[in-house]
Amino acid sequence: GMTWGCAEPKVDAVTNAYDYLGTNVCLASRCESCGNGGQTIYSIYAIDALRNAGVDLTDTQQLAVVALGKQALKGIPAPTELYQVLPAEFAARKFPPLRLD
Repeated sequence: GMTWGCAEPKVDAVTNAYDYLGTNVCLASRCESCGNGGQTIYSIYAIDALRNAGVDLTDTQQLAVVALGKQALKGIPAPTELYQVLPAEFAARKFPPLRLD
C-alpha cells in the first residue's frame, strides 16, 4: 500500500531506533492490508503527490489505474479514496473485493 504524508518519528527507548507513528503510517498500513495478493493500493494522497511532482499515474500506457472509490478504513477518521495501480500487462486481472474488515 502507498500513501503520502508526514510521520511522527520517535526514538524507541529499548532499541534506540526510530519508530514512526501517526495517521499516515496507519493509512499506509491500511492501504496495504486491504489489498489482495498481487494488488497494489494507493491512497488519493499518493496519487496527488505524484501528480504534483509531475508524475500522473493515470496518464501512462505502462500502468493500469483503477479508482476504487472512497473506503472506510479502520483507524482512519474519514473515508479515503483508493486506487488500484498495476503494470499495464495485468490490467485485465480480477481481484476479490477489498479486505475492509
